This record gives sequence, structure tokens and C-alpha cells, in this order.
Amino acid sequence: MEKYEDIIGTVLDNRYRIDKLCGVGGMAIVFKAEDVLMKRTVAIKMLKEDMSNDMESVHRFINESKAVAMLSHENIVNIYD
Repeated sequence: MEKYEDIIGTVLDNRYRIDKLCGVGGMAIVFKAEDVLMKRTVAIKMLKEDMSNDMESVHRFINESKAVAMLSHENIVNIYD
């Protein structure tokens, strides 16, 4: 997890400030971040660097995001961006 600590403090897309590493999984890393435009706490899920060159993993990651974005339930996070 230490190798992802250097991302903390980075601002993505001039909007999301990475505040804290939350966890690392098989395919992705999750960070706690601040949406500086909307003034809200968000989670940022990023595909791991070593998976980013594997097009099958990239497509799976995108498809997962699209599937979750279509869901609406109190126990499932909302997708903003």
C-alpha cells in the first residue's frame, strides 16, 4: 500500500483532491477524496497501474463502473463522474 501513498495530495481533473488511501484490491485502488467544486467527500477508484495495459482488465473496469452507475439503492454508492 505504501507505493500508492505518493498520490495523496494530488488533484485529479482540477476537481478531486486525494486525501487518504482506503484500500487496495486485486484490480483497483480506492482513495478518500474531496470534490472541491461540490464540497463533498467522495471515493475515487482507480485501476492499478499494472492492469492499465491489459485491455481486458480496462474493459472489465469500465463495464463494472457502468453497471454500478445504473443502480439506485441506499446501500450502493452513487457514481458522480
